Amino acid sequence: MDKNLNNNISVLMSVYYKERHEYLQKALESIWDKQILKPTEIIIVEDGPLTPDLYSVLSSWKKRLKDKLIRVPLDVNTGLANALNVGIKYCTGDYIARMDSDDISASTRFENQINFLNTHKNIILLGGSIQEFNNNSNNLKIRKYPADTRSARKYIVKASPFAHPAVMIRKELLSTDNLYSNEFNANEDIELWFRILKGGYEVANISDVVLHFRVSDNFYQRRSKSKAINEFKVFWNGILDLYGFTWKLAYPFLRLVLRFSPIFIVKKLYTGKIRDYLNIH
Repeated sequence: MDKNLNNNISVLMSVYYKERHEYLQKALESIWDKQILKPTEIIIVEDGPLTPDLYSVLSSWKKRLKDKLIRVPLDVNTGLANALNVGIKYCTGDYIARMDSDDISASTRFENQINFLNTHKNIILLGGSIQEFNNNSNNLKIRKYPADTRSARKYIVKASPFAHPAVMIRKELLSTDNLYSNEFNANEDIELWFRILKGGYEVANISDVVLHFRVSDNFYQRRSKSKAINEFKVFWNGILDLYGFTWKLAYPFLRLVLRFSPIFIVKKLYTGKIRDYLNIH
């Protein structure tokens, strides 16, 4: 790593009471103890009151990292979009790395992403490949994402062109108080990707696996009606903004049908080869 390069990284996380303390512990170990290039700071938004076990993990890490760990408690659970918007205000790094509390960052993640961003000054949002794994620690599929902006524009009509907890963002992108739209909570990442692409920004994904993504037992459960419709609106409006009225608008309808399909069908689609063909995420 060139010491003259900009390595000023803020890690942005959110945690709420339903999450498991042992997963949070492993997530923090992955971005600090096992990370080759350690971040400048870690911002953790406590999205509402937490369990005693979660508080214990956070207190232990605060004692270790002191000022490098910033805890931001919220009185009530407000959802991921708002929690991240609050947390962003505490980020002082030039780069913001997203991370979820149940995933594990690869030890070379920040080094590889920073090296790429420091040599590609036009890239404002960078993701990478992810290794899926389950609660039994079994590795599943490696998911790769579009390498450049042009590919991302084509890909997004079907699915997300980035794994949200694997992205790193240049802070100069944050030109508004709320980066994430509270209107589309649970789909705030997709809405942001559409907005970034519509804005003409350059984006990329590196081929390296930067994150081990936990596929939980409830991953295949059907979304609620409101969340499924919300997702439909995000994709419908985003495709209209990027391409106008086009045959590509058929994809949001296909996603909507998938969301309301029986769980055994959804699981078969997600675990089979047809997922790769349809780019289902």
